Amino acid sequence: MKVNFKYILLSLGLISLGVAGYFGYTLWRVLNIGTAYQAKQFCSGVFVSGRTPESIFNQDILAEIEGLSALEQSIVKSIQVNVDRPQQSRTASIFGLVKHFAIFRSGLGCTLVIATSTTELRS
Repeated sequence: MKVNFKYILLSLGLISLGVAGYFGYTLWRVLNIGTAYQAKQFCSGVFVSGRTPESIFNQDILAEIEGLSALEQSIVKSIQVNVDRPQQSRTASIFGLVKHFAIFRSGLGCTLVIATSTTELRS
């Protein structure tokens, strides 16, 4: 009887670990996509369209998250976006864990900096 109880507890522990791992991985992917999207969206809005960050957030970002759950909406609202006007770039991050960077290139628009450097993209 004791042996069966140990196997049940071990099985429940492994299942719980698997579920937690799945949700952790899914959350990590959502955070990556959200920060990349906002960096690009704000970069294009500010440097291509000449809009203010407030109008982009209020008219674009908030309008797009209406169908999301309360948790997903709070995650999107937690993403911080910073602008560097002299460098014509935007950085979006959430709690410093996930960070994405977008730059403006004249005549080409905004580009996410992924797996390359800003110097390479600007040249």
